[in-house]
Amino acid sequence: MKKSTKKGFTLVELVIVIAVIAILAAVLIPTFSNVVERANISADLQQLTAAIESKYIDFVADHSGVLPTGFVKDGDSFDAFVADATGNATNVVTGKNGYAFVVTVCNGVYTIEALNEKLDKAEVVTLNVVPGSNAEATLETVVGKDKNDNDVYGTLKSGVIVKAGTNVRVKVTYASGYEAPASNAVTVTPDTLVTIAGASSPYTVGVKPQVSGTATITVADAVSAP
Repeated sequence: MKKSTKKGFTLVELVIVIAVIAILAAVLIPTFSNVVERANISADLQQLTAAIESKYIDFVADHSGVLPTGFVKDGDSFDAFVADATGNATNVVTGKNGYAFVVTVCNGVYTIEALNEKLDKAEVVTLNVVPGSNAEATLETVVGKDKNDNDVYGTLKSGVIVKAGTNVRVKVTYASGYEAPASNAVTVTPDTLVTIAGASSPYTVGVKPQVSGTATITVADAVSAP
């Protein structure tokens, strides 16, 4: 009587199978994660777009067709459009899944740009403005182009969050009423020290980012007020 024998896997075969599974996992897991991330970003974008569009329509209807010049936030979330200096022309807001988006208002039209990262990892900088004792500073950034393709600047409030790489400039008004020429625009980054100087050098401001990603813009007092 013949005995039947069952042959198992050899050690080499097992190693090959495990290696194939490891390779497939290394390829598929990041792909799956990217799919989930893109889905969450898309969901945040749709939610923000719907909410902001509704607020835009309400604002125009409530203000007899007047277009907004900026917006205000409630924490990290978009709150409302405004047509005065209380709002920011551009800022970073977050969706329900925590992903960050740059919202910009220019010539009454808003745009939403995804940073594709969660806010705690996003490359953003918080700008704080410290005026001199005899000067008030206005922080500005380019928010679009006019019909002649010239840069259109919008006002940023102190404490605004901007995307790294944003170009900013400063306008200074002294107690005497003298308004200094706007400075040249500079690019703000989380780890670079830059200096903004007035066109006629009546003032100098420095942007010094900290470890936390906060850049403080300090306006120096004029030696002799203009």
